[in-house]
Amino acid sequence: RVLFRSTLNSFELFPNPVENLGTLTFSLNESHNVSFEIVNVLGEKVSYNNLGVISAGSYNEQFNVSELNSGIYFMNLNIGEEVITKKLTVK
Repeated sequence: RVLFRSTLNSFELFPNPVENLGTLTFSLNESHNVSFEIVNVLGEKVSYNNLGVISAGSYNEQFNVSELNSGIYFMNLNIGEEVITKKLTVK
């Protein structure tokens, strides 16, 4: 099963690079349990937000990186059992 065709319409991070607050935007085709997390290059979770079960639709979620050191991180968007990852640069 290809997630982008069946469940997720879009997944974007902006601004990227981000300094303090960023926005995660995504659009779902169907209801799912959704969470997102930021992990460092060692794979350590540095931030986590569980949105619970959400309905189909478009969403904008803010995330705060003001307490993170500058560098490269990864944003994992967890939809059900699927994980989609994007690179995130913190200024």
